[in-house]
Amino acid sequence: MSLSTPKTETHSPALAGVGFWLALLCAYALFVLFSLLRVPIPGVNEPHYLCKAKHFWDPSWCSRDIFLTSSNPHLVFYATFGWLTKYFSLDTTAIIARVVGLVPLAVGWHLLCARLSHRVWTSVVSLSIFFVLQSAGNWSGEWLVGGIESKVIAYGFLFWAIAQAIILRFPSSALLAGLAISFHPVVGVWGTLATVMATLGFILISDRENIRKNIPGLRVWGLSVFLFFVAASPGLISAGMAVLNDDQEAARIATVLQVGHRLSHHLDPMRFPKVAYRYFAAMIFVWVLFIPKRQDRESDRWWNLLILSSLIIAACGVWIGWGPRPIKEMPGYEWRISALKFYPFRLADLMVPVALSIAVGRSFVNAVEKRFASPAKQVGSIVCCTLLLAWSGLVIPGSEQNPSKMSVSKRQNWIEACQWIDDNTEKSALVYSFGNQWAVKWYCDRAEYVNYKDCPQDAKSIIAWNRRRWAIVLWKKQAFLDGRISSGELQDLTKKTEATIFICERLGPIDQKPDFQNSDFRVYVTGTDSSSAE
Repeated sequence: MSLSTPKTETHSPALAGVGFWLALLCAYALFVLFSLLRVPIPGVNEPHYLCKAKHFWDPSWCSRDIFLTSSNPHLVFYATFGWLTKYFSLDTTAIIARVVGLVPLAVGWHLLCARLSHRVWTSVVSLSIFFVLQSAGNWSGEWLVGGIESKVIAYGFLFWAIAQAIILRFPSSALLAGLAISFHPVVGVWGTLATVMATLGFILISDRENIRKNIPGLRVWGLSVFLFFVAASPGLISAGMAVLNDDQEAARIATVLQVGHRLSHHLDPMRFPKVAYRYFAAMIFVWVLFIPKRQDRESDRWWNLLILSSLIIAACGVWIGWGPRPIKEMPGYEWRISALKFYPFRLADLMVPVALSIAVGRSFVNAVEKRFASPAKQVGSIVCCTLLLAWSGLVIPGSEQNPSKMSVSKRQNWIEACQWIDDNTEKSALVYSFGNQWAVKWYCDRAEYVNYKDCPQDAKSIIAWNRRRWAIVLWKKQAFLDGRISSGELQDLTKKTEATIFICERLGPIDQKPDFQNSDFRVYVTGTDSSSAE
């Protein structure tokens, strides 16, 4: 008995044979190609994750960096991929990590699609549809395929866990859900909660006698719970060390900074653009249209309940976050922002386009099978449609296509400036870049005084990160009282921050000759770090 079939049917024939493995290979190839062709290296969050992973395996690297030396909420990711940086460059590490990290995602996606549709090629068509939906937009900034980071692997294990739950293989499902939590606690916990909610809802609306006949024994439940907590504990412990804080006032200040400022585009529902709400609502509407009026398969009912559960979680997030702004003016804002910092929108933001992609892909494959009797024509139609949709997903304009937000020539000048710093300054030097702060550690191989993108996640470090940003703001305000920056004022900034290397783009005029300059960027070295590199 399984949720994947009517009561009289056992296991799906889709999960066997050469076709199954060929479709899986095609889905994996699509994942890798889309990632590498649409998102250049480093992707938007790869400097954030891979530099942290490199420091985890080599604490002496950029040891003065406030972000790298903060807590490790994604410890399992750092431990899994950071060792690669001991043997390869960051660029090569990113390629390897993408290729390896997309394996569980491809397997999870393929199994989920096959068990919901009983068609091996549904995963390929659905994936190309998902590429289009992801490239066209999102609700709260969530995405699945791009650069490598912990959530990519976590979603792979989550999809895989859901696929195993459909056929009532609870021990393996629990193990996979635990792995999802270890790689990304927020993704894994919300996914597990939605799965539990869907299961409880399924029990309530299903035939009680059928449920009693197929409920697993205590031994299976015990094994499932044990495997879940063993697999999830590394992620829960590392995340708990970052989140839990005895200093309640520091925790409150840090949460305000996270929810109200640094991550408001992900965490504050009143900051999401109206067009994002419309796009999300349109996807829900179309998905509902594809839900058949009569759902013979129990897996369909359970899957729809899972998507509904993710929407309920997101709706609670909207309810909690809706109110007066600034955020401190909301009644009971402290408990509300404490809830919002756990990203209640991200699961629904991803699962809705996933569900829509699978529903449309499933319908398309069924229509092709009815239209063409020849297997060759069926596969040909599916391949043509997949290639067209995947190409469309690649060419739709999106910010992830240019993570640096610079032109090609400007990007080359940026890398040239960073390379000069790497070649001509002390390895122990502290860098601060005015304005452009993209991938500074990645290219300079130096610690940063502070970087807006690299915000720590423990309260103490978040507050220190904010103080450093304010130190720069106050210095600039004082330095520009006379309309220009003197050499002495640069030296004063070094005394305040201990940073001795400054990258400038528009900042100025500065009454000091730059140590390096090209058509876009200037580098100023103060203190004793103008000597040759070690």
